[in-house]
Amino acid sequence: MKPDRIATNGAAQRGAVVLLALLLLGGCVKPLAPQDVADRFWRAVVAGQPAKTRRYVLTRDRDQIEQGEELLPISRYALGRIVIDGDNASVATEITLDGDQPVTLDIDTVMAREQGQWRIDYEATVAEISARGELAQIIQQIGAIGDTLKQGVEQSVDEMKRALPTIESELRRLEGEIKQRVPELREKLDAFSRSLEEALKQRPPPPAPNPPATDPDQPIAL
Repeated sequence: MKPDRIATNGAAQRGAVVLLALLLLGGCVKPLAPQDVADRFWRAVVAGQPAKTRRYVLTRDRDQIEQGEELLPISRYALGRIVIDGDNASVATEITLDGDQPVTLDIDTVMAREQGQWRIDYEATVAEISARGELAQIIQQIGAIGDTLKQGVEQSVDEMKRALPTIESELRRLEGEIKQRVPELREKLDAFSRSLEEALKQRPPPPAPNPPATDPDQPIAL
């Protein structure tokens, strides 16, 4: 009986040592930094891997990323400056939206700490992309009209007049975004205004009306 008891005690001791080692290893694992989480998240998005993407978002947002659902059409990304404020963080991110005409946007990957781990605030980050995407479309529209105006094509003035109400409506709708976070749009608007002024100055004056025809048989007043 004694040898069996010794063997049993030895197995129990080995099991305790293994368990202790696992606990120590688990305690040594540090949470990923915000930039590491953002990098893994965007890498999964670009690769089109919803299951992996879900690992890095807040619990409340995971239902928005269903298995097999198409993810954001991001073809590339680059991470920049990190700002940490308590349990919130943001990572400056440049992304390229894929499509017939790829669009590059500068956004913030919005993050929050959840149960000691940094997670992506998916809802807030998608809202960033949506707002920036709409602004990018407006900038492209303004740029296209401005380029046409610079060429001195007269019909571009009429084109501008047709498009201007739409542009103004969009700008009013996104007024808060413009004031707070989009200085590049102000620059585009300034350039657009200058192009318009130059085009209007260069527009040829309307032709002078033809003088009334004179009757050769009519006597000339002296």
